[in-house]
Amino acid sequence: MTWKSRADKLPPPSFFAMVVAHLQKAYPGAVITREVMTALRPALTVAWQNGRNAEGAAQVTCACDGKQIVPSPAMGVQVPRGAVRAPKGAARGEVFGVEALRDPAQIERLTKKRFRVAHQGKQQADLAERWTALSSRAKKDTVKAEAQRRQAGAKERQTALLREAEAIDREIKKLRIELGRIEVQAPMPQTVVVEKTPVTLPKKARAKKANEAELTEKMVAAVQGLLPGLSEQLKAELNKEGGT
Repeated sequence: MTWKSRADKLPPPSFFAMVVAHLQKAYPGAVITREVMTALRPALTVAWQNGRNAEGAAQVTCACDGKQIVPSPAMGVQVPRGAVRAPKGAARGEVFGVEALRDPAQIERLTKKRFRVAHQGKQQADLAERWTALSSRAKKDTVKAEAQRRQAGAKERQTALLREAEAIDREIKKLRIELGRIEVQAPMPQTVVVEKTPVTLPKKARAKKANEAELTEKMVAAVQGLLPGLSEQLKAELNKEGGT
């Protein structure tokens, strides 16, 4: 982190003189020319602004193959505070790899919301498909018209959920860029589309059979009272279709 007293300032000549001395002593086989120091200057300046002395800057900003000194690849890389979190339950002194890093809390919340929206979109797609099937085999015009209206409503809700999912994806991407977060987790679930495209569901999603039963009840409730005795007939048809 840049020191306030050194922000927007350049190191004094004495700093670079000490750096040259440390480098020459550390790498006797290398020739520390003006050109070499010019190449190292941006990295050394950042190190000084971050509070390093000449010895510390030489140690962390430079690497040598025995003859040539170059800036360390890690120099200049900034990781904002809070950009990553340690694994849950990690003890003091415990180390772990990049694959174990957790996203910031705000990204984690958005990711969970994204899963919920994907699940709801899949439900609406299934519901629209069942209304379409009912409309195609309905013998009464009133039932057919109502099924088509309900099917259009389910499609509209699914489209709205699709847009919400895309907005969440954009927000997550924006946050990752702002936080300098490198993606190391599994990719986000694919965007939900109208057809039967597989989507990643939350771990606690209902079982398929229970979900179908829920959709059936919604469809029965939707036409309840539309025509005398139709709801029970509709429920029987839907159960027959689902093999229950």
